This record gives sequence, C-alpha cells and structure tokens, in this order.
Amino acid sequence: MRKVACIFIFLTVTMMLCSQTKIWTLEECMEYAVRNNMRVSSQETRNRNYTQNYREAIAKLLPSVKANVNTNLSFGRGLDSETNIYTDVNSFSNTYEISSGLVLFDGLTGITRARMQKVSILLGKQQLQEIKDITAYETMETFFNTVFCYEMVDLAGQQWQESIQNLQRTKRMEELGLKSSPDVAELAAKEVADSYNLTRQKNLLKISRVSS
Repeated sequence: MRKVACIFIFLTVTMMLCSQTKIWTLEECMEYAVRNNMRVSSQETRNRNYTQNYREAIAKLLPSVKANVNTNLSFGRGLDSETNIYTDVNSFSNTYEISSGLVLFDGLTGITRARMQKVSILLGKQQLQEIKDITAYETMETFFNTVFCYEMVDLAGQQWQESIQNLQRTKRMEELGLKSSPDVAELAAKEVADSYNLTRQKNLLKISRVSS
C-alpha cells in the first residue's frame, strides 16, 4: 500500500514541480490513495460478505414458504356406454400446493449466528475506517517527506552554484593580486563540500522515493 501511495505522490510532486495544468492538493492525494488502496478494497469486499452472511442468518429465522402448481392434460377416444359409439374424450386438471415451515426451537443457534454476523459487520466497518485513516496518514507523511527532499535538493543546488560563482570571482581577484591562494583554496574546498552535499541530497531523495 505504501509503495502504491508513494508512487502516486511522487508523480504528483513531479507534476507540481513541472508546472502542469493539474496541481494536486494534499487532500486530493489522500483521497486518491484511499480510493485506490488494495487493503481498502479487500476490506470493503469482506464487509459486503459480512452483510450477506447476516442477511442469510436472518432469513433462516423467518418462516419458509413453498408453492407448487401441477397441470395434467389427457386426450383420446372412449366408448359411450349408452350409444355404444366411440367418441373423443379430453380431460384437463390442475393441482395446487402450498406449504410453510418454521423452526420453533434450535437451541438459539440461529439467533446466536445472526448476532455474530452483526458483530462482524460492526467490526468490519471499524477496521475499514482504521485502514482508511492509516492510508491517509501515510500518504500525508510521504507527501511532506517528498516535498522536503525536493526542497533540500533545490537549496543544495543553489548553494553549490553560489560557491562556484564565489570561487570564480576569488580566482579572478587572485590574478589581480586582491586575494591570496589560501582564500582560493578555502572557497575551492567549500565548492567541493557543497557539490558533495548536492549529490547527497539527491541520493536521499532517491532513497525516499524507493523506500516509500
């Protein structure tokens, strides 16, 4: 779940930094992560099963009704006893049947089963809300961590560019006799340190994206 959420967050932040038309807010990111989370979908499926089981348990407590209809049609020829002449004989008959049944006592098994299914429904709703809350929190955490890493990379880049400019300026002043070689060496060391810091911040951003 965290991996899916972070992939989405990374794409969202990328779109924000690239000034795309659609800018996702934190709330939109959280809602999207919750809607597309596999754990949320799985829990929703379990909750539907709990509801169906509860309905079936309640149905078993109600009287059962059965109805049946039979139709019989016969035809042929028969001998008329009065006229001693063969005549066509057709007959048609219907039978209707209806029955019902009710369990008077089963040791409260049916009622207990219905109550257990009701408890499962309530627990399922609570578990679903907890999963949604955790997903939203993890999405928010990932969002801010990713934005923070991007800001640190941007800041480190600015510092490195400033160090390069200062080093170039100092080298020029050394050529003019306004600065000494130790001054140049000091700024050169700072430029190397700032370059290393930029690389480090980029690596931290990559680690943040991968580990999320």
